[in-house]
Amino acid sequence: MDIERASPTGKRPRQRARATAPLGTQAIQRAAGILHEIALHRREGLREVDLVMRTGIKQPTVHRILKCLLAEGMVMQDPGTRGYLLGQRIFEFGLAAASHFNLRDYCQAALARLAADTKDTVFLIVKSGFESVVVDRKEGTFPIRTMPLEIGDRRPLGMGAASQALLMALSDAEIAEVIQANDEVLRGEHGVNPDALRRKLTRSRRRGYAVTKGYGFPGITGVGVPIRNAWGAPLAAISVTAIAPRMTDSHIKTVYLALQKEVLQLQTLIRNRHSP
Repeated sequence: MDIERASPTGKRPRQRARATAPLGTQAIQRAAGILHEIALHRREGLREVDLVMRTGIKQPTVHRILKCLLAEGMVMQDPGTRGYLLGQRIFEFGLAAASHFNLRDYCQAALARLAADTKDTVFLIVKSGFESVVVDRKEGTFPIRTMPLEIGDRRPLGMGAASQALLMALSDAEIAEVIQANDEVLRGEHGVNPDALRRKLTRSRRRGYAVTKGYGFPGITGVGVPIRNAWGAPLAAISVTAIAPRMTDSHIKTVYLALQKEVLQLQTLIRNRHSP
């Protein structure tokens, strides 16, 4: 059965790419989609009407799901704005899952060294479906005053140096799938041409690192390198970012060499810890 669609404005709702739900699991998929949208707007929250518009699910269904999520403690509602936020139960789930996903622990020392050596801001990014998620951040002594990303922030794969580093480490078929899935949001919300992104990824693969120049305000330039497992697939990516005037060609080269050194050490550490 197709997911119910609704749009009070008459516009096509923005949908994130997802697989067809197995028979009998549509309610779970809808609840997951609602939680995903709330997570994307975790600071300000989303009202019920916002969730209807963003998910394309009809209002009575969204209302029932939110009522259940509230009862289970997975969301909470701000009494002033009426916006929904992630609840205490989600935090507890995150703590329980953390013991199985200790990549952040492995990388903390490397991130700290990179921040100290480059004096810039360092991000650790992981892949989540067709998006990238910030899981850690370290600030150097030359920090970005207007921080572009915070821990927990999500962006479509292809936005930002670490995100592009993750994307370039995927197979050609996977890259095509991601770009197709993110086509609408890349073009509409970020002004990114998918064909230009493909060409940029080809260049990044040749030189071994991704660079994004002058992104956002006040103009941020980043250099990103993927962390790969023993089979070459990306586990995560690390980027070093600074204001554009600071990221000269010379500094980009210095940053890349520092990143390359730390990533090679991390890959060896992770493989040794997880080898039979």
